Amino acid sequence: MTMTKEFDEVRSWRGNIDEFAKKTREVMQGLERPEAIPPSTRLIRDYIQRGLLGDVPKEGKELVFSHVHLARFAATRSLRSSGWNLQNIAEYIEDSSPEVIEAFLQQGSGSASPHLRDGIARSAIQAELHDALQRLGVSGKGVPTEAMTLIAVAPWFQALVQTDRLVRVTPEEAIEIGRTVTAVLFKLSRATQRR
Repeated sequence: MTMTKEFDEVRSWRGNIDEFAKKTREVMQGLERPEAIPPSTRLIRDYIQRGLLGDVPKEGKELVFSHVHLARFAATRSLRSSGWNLQNIAEYIEDSSPEVIEAFLQQGSGSASPHLRDGIARSAIQAELHDALQRLGVSGKGVPTEAMTLIAVAPWFQALVQTDRLVRVTPEEAIEIGRTVTAVLFKLSRATQRR
């Protein structure tokens, strides 16, 4: 089933955790994925903790859910019923645009879904990356990356600086870095000449 008018109504929906539990059942039935009973608040809180529903704002002491959370829930349940584990689902949802996740509310269910096929392809790539990193002895969530700025002082001399640190370099630090580079270059140059 593809929602049109119904989707517009869902888009303006907001509610607390109990209303969210009831609304998810309604949404899943509209997607021809009937849930036997609304999810428990325990399951919803677990999904929040795992990052599956994203940030849920509070008004006072109460959590306030929106169509974004409904879409993430629908995506999670659709992918879960296709055999995905929750960690892979969390990664897929985190890497996907809001439009892709929202499309889970607008489309019918089934493995023929282009969003599901895209997710399966991404999951296979993630699994391949994980296996390759393990073979290389790299543990954790993956290869650490950071933004770097290349400073080409001369065609034969370049320095890499962490971009976020570059904006905080003081004049005193710049002078000390210059002295250190001079000393290291001088030492390496002398060692090379002795060979």
